[in-house]
Amino acid sequence: MKVLHVINSLASGGAERLVSALLPRFAARGDDISLYVIDGRNDVYSRELAAKGVKVTIAHNDGSNIYSPARFFELRGFMSNESFDVVHSHLGPSFHWSALAFLTLKARYAESKLITTEHAVHNRRMKMPLLRSFERWLYSQHHMILCVSEGVAASLMDWLSIPSRRLLVVPNGIDLRKFSAAVNPDAGVLSWARGRTVISMTARFIAEKDHETAIRALKRLPDRFVAVFIGDGPSRPSMEALAGDLGLVERCYFAGTKDNVPELLAASDYYMQTSKTEGFGLGCLEAMASGLPVVASATGGLRDLVQGAGLLFPPGDYGACAKALLDLDEDKKLKDRILAAQARKAADYSIENCVAEYLRIYGEPAARKA
Repeated sequence: MKVLHVINSLASGGAERLVSALLPRFAARGDDISLYVIDGRNDVYSRELAAKGVKVTIAHNDGSNIYSPARFFELRGFMSNESFDVVHSHLGPSFHWSALAFLTLKARYAESKLITTEHAVHNRRMKMPLLRSFERWLYSQHHMILCVSEGVAASLMDWLSIPSRRLLVVPNGIDLRKFSAAVNPDAGVLSWARGRTVISMTARFIAEKDHETAIRALKRLPDRFVAVFIGDGPSRPSMEALAGDLGLVERCYFAGTKDNVPELLAASDYYMQTSKTEGFGLGCLEAMASGLPVVASATGGLRDLVQGAGLLFPPGDYGACAKALLDLDEDKKLKDRILAAQARKAADYSIENCVAEYLRIYGEPAARKA
């Protein structure tokens, strides 16, 4: 089987982490797996992927606009020199460029499948009604639309009236062994924390992740609590400034983009996710598998994942977030119940289960497009 995955970047986001875990397992089976990356900046996965047999092509490292139509022509040129059994995209605009390239190479890809995974409950295109008909048409050209949670599927149906039969929920998976108790804690975080209680959060610094709520929640907690923020993005400078304004410089560790998330989580005591919207919540799943009690905003896929296996709070309510963390820290029985529930839930989200589902989808005869 020859498969091409297309993605915007290989920075440390949820979709990128999923791809980095999935593709080597297909390559290990003997499948011919290629990954086309539009923007190579902040790449933390390509070297490991290449070492594990994935053919990685990075189109640009110079900050070229990923939304430029030139990216479509570049990808089309790449696909015109190959023939893939499956073309599988992640995130927009990779979704758009790969679909348009596939559809304009009909002769070469007549017997192939076009698949996309939808990772988000909300995206900016939902606020552009003039594009709605085009988006509906483009989704309709796919043989299958995979959704990482029920919330994502519901959002697509609401936005574009996509029939439920066209959507298949395939939850993300992780390598549970990477997040086991045997992982050595990150020495840098341990040295910085100096015995204080560490709360971690893995998320890109963008408005949707709402780091402001996380920082303001930290302000509500006793001084013995500190926070490690794993990730980077455009809102990081303003969040660092907010930490300074609130007198939290010594209690906030801005780690940036890292490829050793398991070690960073192993150096932590709790995990929080304050997103305004979230398609799945891969960071929460990784924390669960690492044995960290999770506190998360009750939104989208986060609510589905954490319900019954963590504590939820209303999005944006930093007081409730702080209280949930304190409740876990002060009530050992509550904490133990949460940890037991999380361990059971995490076991259902192994990367092996995810791979098996993808193989089933790839192996099906190409379905007639609606």
